[in-house]
Amino acid sequence: MRILQGLELRVRQLRRKLSPLIYAGNNVYCPFCDRNYRSFRAAGRRKFKRLNAVCPVCGSRERDRLMHYFLETRSDLYLPNGKLLHIAPEPCLGPAIRKFGKGTYLSCDLFRRDVDTQLNIEQMPFSDASFDIVFCSHVLPEVEHDLLAIREIHRVLHPRGWALVSVPFQGTNTVQVQPGDGNEAPPEFFRIYGTNFSQVLTDEGFCVETIQLDDVLNREQQARMRVNQQTASAIYVLKKSKRA
Repeated sequence: MRILQGLELRVRQLRRKLSPLIYAGNNVYCPFCDRNYRSFRAAGRRKFKRLNAVCPVCGSRERDRLMHYFLETRSDLYLPNGKLLHIAPEPCLGPAIRKFGKGTYLSCDLFRRDVDTQLNIEQMPFSDASFDIVFCSHVLPEVEHDLLAIREIHRVLHPRGWALVSVPFQGTNTVQVQPGDGNEAPPEFFRIYGTNFSQVLTDEGFCVETIQLDDVLNREQQARMRVNQQTASAIYVLKKSKRA
């Protein structure tokens, strides 16, 4: 088994080294690599497969490329020596997220082992107001009880801090689904969010700033980086409301 795992790792490393040659071209652009390629790799399975989705070298996805540009424009969010919690961390975004606090950085996930701690975000083992920054991108659709997770983010967030949440959405109202039941959602999803998600966050005690795709990238940039409303959606900057 270890021999097969080692072989698979070497194949992946070789593929990554050769990717700049295999994908040489000028049709798409990755801001993390600062390089053009012929195309991105596909992602997803079966009817949820997305063409031109993942950078063949750094592994960035559509939402990561949108987030890169957003973070570059928000120097107002820097908190010197801030304590930061990164939920389900994206390797390509790690350096950009870390610089917003430049203090303690803690990564977490329910299943992954390449993180600082494994936990369920529906019930986090942290004291109240223990983080200045909480980053949670495209995680909540896969959480069974998302309101519990949102309340936990609110609880562990310091009053002076901010959280950044993003989710894919379709339509106006959130629709609950069962994982793998054949609905128009990836098999790991418990729900498809609607634009009413902003109100949900407000109801849970947050002041919400909603950032739309067109607020960050112009149409030419969206086309070059293969980012669209279905794959990246909105970004929500959250702060605790005074009434909370």
